[in-house]
Amino acid sequence: MNTRMTTILAASALGITGTKIIDINLTQIISKLRFRFAVTTGNAQMISTPLDAISKIEILDGSNKLLELTGTALDAVQFFDTGKVGTSGVHNGKSAAHIETASVLFGRFPNDPLYAFDPKKFTNPQIRVTWNAATCEVNATDLTLTVIADVFDQKEVTPVGFMRNNTVYVYTPVAGAFAYVDLPVDLDIRKLIVQMHLLGVDFRTLLGEVKLSENNDQRVPFDMSGDEFIELDHSLYPKIVQQVDFFTSAGGHWVFAAPSSNAMQMVGNVAGVRTHQTTNFYGNRFSCGTANATDWLRGFLQGDLPWQSVCYPFGVPDDPADWYKPQDIGSLRLRIKAGGSVGAVTVGSVILQQIFKYA
Repeated sequence: MNTRMTTILAASALGITGTKIIDINLTQIISKLRFRFAVTTGNAQMISTPLDAISKIEILDGSNKLLELTGTALDAVQFFDTGKVGTSGVHNGKSAAHIETASVLFGRFPNDPLYAFDPKKFTNPQIRVTWNAATCEVNATDLTLTVIADVFDQKEVTPVGFMRNNTVYVYTPVAGAFAYVDLPVDLDIRKLIVQMHLLGVDFRTLLGEVKLSENNDQRVPFDMSGDEFIELDHSLYPKIVQQVDFFTSAGGHWVFAAPSSNAMQMVGNVAGVRTHQTTNFYGNRFSCGTANATDWLRGFLQGDLPWQSVCYPFGVPDDPADWYKPQDIGSLRLRIKAGGSVGAVTVGSVILQQIFKYA
């Protein structure tokens, strides 16, 4: 068997909030890490996705940071790498387990022999997960975490490096204002992701402009409005489709799902023949109501752009020779103009997928 899955952390109930450190005690080369987050909610309306309960996922080797992403960014990177989000179905049931899965891929594709994570190249590699289940629902009682690795087993591979996904900038955007981000130029760059995360708000009104400049505009790889960036990604990536279960209880009926743009619901009333009405379909927060406070609606959500993020891919995704090589550039600056609907709790992030090469 060339590859197999092995458990790094069996399902572990971690409590409401904290930080969990997990040693990577493997000698096999890792193609992918799979994370499963299960938040146990109470009897209140959900206020966010379980992925928002994950404020940070890191892979560390001492002080060397090999990966840093939030839960929603982890799922967004997975989508831009594979064309699929981690979770196929979501619901808004109360006093229930709400499960999200997301994976980080270390190669160009699953089981890539050329790019993968080799734990033997590091001294003490660790996974560190920081969470607060109450971010998902105020009466949440627990977060259960599972971590599984896809490894090469009976196949000998010699990877030259791995895809390193790092959050390089986090800020609170101001409507109509510019943010300037000096990007690192030491490694090849395969993808650049910009996220403007504010639940319940149309992503088109959160992102104004994005411009990448070399050496003070000596060369400009791209300069796009938010709409142009969004339409670019619409042409590059497939639709996100997730099954959804709406429970229209009197306390509210939001469902949190990955689509951020061009979103639509296709649902039917399982409890009866009563009509239903969509009441919110922006910013990863969806709702659907009927004349009866206890109806159950089931169907699908579909749309584009996972978790209010856009991705600029540099070159042919599978061709290392075609990736962005900024090592000879003196300065590389990203300029982001915020849209008119950003607010005090909007989180803007810039994520780079760089190529970490083994010496």
